Amino acid sequence: MQLYLPHAWTDSQALRAQAHIPSDVTFQTKPEIALRLLSRAKQNGIPKGVVLADAAYGDNGAFRDGVRCLGMHYAVGIQLDTTVQLLRNPEEIVSVAALLERVSARPFRRYTWREGTKGALHTRFAFFAVRIPKSEFQEVLWLVVERREGANQRDRAYLCSLPQNTPRKRLVYVLKDRWCTKAVHQESKQQLGLDQYQGRLYPGLQHHLSAVLCAYSYVVAERERLAGDGNPQAAPMQLTAFIGCHLPVQFDPNNKNIVIPTLRRHRTAQTPPTRAEGHTQSWVS
Repeated sequence: MQLYLPHAWTDSQALRAQAHIPSDVTFQTKPEIALRLLSRAKQNGIPKGVVLADAAYGDNGAFRDGVRCLGMHYAVGIQLDTTVQLLRNPEEIVSVAALLERVSARPFRRYTWREGTKGALHTRFAFFAVRIPKSEFQEVLWLVVERREGANQRDRAYLCSLPQNTPRKRLVYVLKDRWCTKAVHQESKQQLGLDQYQGRLYPGLQHHLSAVLCAYSYVVAERERLAGDGNPQAAPMQLTAFIGCHLPVQFDPNNKNIVIPTLRRHRTAQTPPTRAEGHTQSWVS
């Protein structure tokens, strides 16, 4: 994670001095920040994956080209007014919206990507081979359109740079994997205090973000450890776990989801308080 700072902060020496913002922190757009984080991840030896992002990043051609320059593939959202070059007719350049009006419902097929709490998650998808006009990388891309009848936004479009021999069901899985990132943000904010930093200094915020990421890594490790089949969502709650203390925590066998409040509640109940400077303090705040 990296904090986005607008020009009002990066261009003000008074604010920079007041918040202790390092001199090497300059203004960057969010796509530029994302590319920098990806580059650092690559330099640190983190295994490459498919870069997933919404249309705020996917509509940025420099961001898409930057991802490919780093040797990574992407699967990103785009707006329906994005223009594409159809592979079957290189002379024809149309917007995604115009293309959908022309093809109607013919190319859409139903795909299921996972089981949700209320049953199988499925909707209809269409796939087209396209190029992006005037792009540095004149490679063939997947244009994937998701159609959800009854939704406020019926059609959602994506660009994916994975090879053309990639199975279409695999493309759906990759696109829907961005839900994991949303879950990280939601849990980190609601349960681990990601958005509750009340300090005034830039270094303090970095410490806060690091602590939250470490705590979330711990939660993920516990889910993995309790999942016998390698799927954290399928981890049985009846297993005995040692959650940061020397006392076993017994989970409710009727609850199949290992959620952060469950971990916190049992850990707090099982951990004896400690004395510090005359005050009784719980191990968990």
